[in-house]
Amino acid sequence: MPRQIIMARFEVRVVTNAREFAAERAADGTIRCRVPEKPEKGKANLALIKGLSKLLGCGARIVSGATSRKKVIEADCSDGALLAIPLAKRE
Repeated sequence: MPRQIIMARFEVRVVTNAREFAAERAADGTIRCRVPEKPEKGKANLALIKGLSKLLGCGARIVSGATSRKKVIEADCSDGALLAIPLAKRE
């Protein structure tokens, strides 16, 4: 059975100046991404899109929030691709 491609839209909270790209889902479903770039001249946004595209295995784009920490992302991916984002560890 072929995989179904869906348009997924989700909110991401971005943390810049991290050591490396990382993404995690909280228990309530929110997604937090850490990117190694500084938030200047779109570098952090580019790192976010590249990291999410690689993690999800599909194309992604910023729909809103280009200058904000909270962004809305749209991705064309298979129906289970968002499950590739690991759950956050409870502290």
